[in-house]
Amino acid sequence: MLSLNRSTHEWADCSSEGRKPMKAVRHAIGYIALTLVLVGCETQPKPEGKPARQRLSPVQIFDLRTKCQEIVDKDQADFKIGVVGKALVAEVKSHYNPITNHCYAEVVVTKNFSFVYPQTPMNYRTDTLFDAQTADILLHADQEGDKRYGMDFGAANNTSTYDKVSDQIHLLMTQEDE
Repeated sequence: MLSLNRSTHEWADCSSEGRKPMKAVRHAIGYIALTLVLVGCETQPKPEGKPARQRLSPVQIFDLRTKCQEIVDKDQADFKIGVVGKALVAEVKSHYNPITNHCYAEVVVTKNFSFVYPQTPMNYRTDTLFDAQTADILLHADQEGDKRYGMDFGAANNTSTYDKVSDQIHLLMTQEDE
């Protein structure tokens, strides 16, 4: 039987048989409390996130864009990009993207309307994005007559839609630092 000791405000077991179980209960509660305190005090390691990307100064971005243009000009002069026949016209642009830290070359090929070649549809247009440093094709959108498709060479399944790939190319070629 339990009773309240009014002077100490503690519960006590009045029977002599109950003292041993109460003592065991107090020891168990003390052990559990000590375990919780010790476990709760362990410091958790802070998860390591990505290091903050260092912002480039306007001068650094200008220098990287200048170098990017030089790479694209050299790729074009070496006939790595932008080579087409007489029935087509190619426009080549460069863009250093500070967010992805890449130099891109975009090659847009359209029909040459001053050259008569009936096999080339009037709406012929391809838009290809290259990694300018490696000359690897990253994205390609193709429209020829009623056929339209896109290819993302970085994806596992590289087949995509013309519009989706065109939007990706546009984003990468126009993206600026935040």
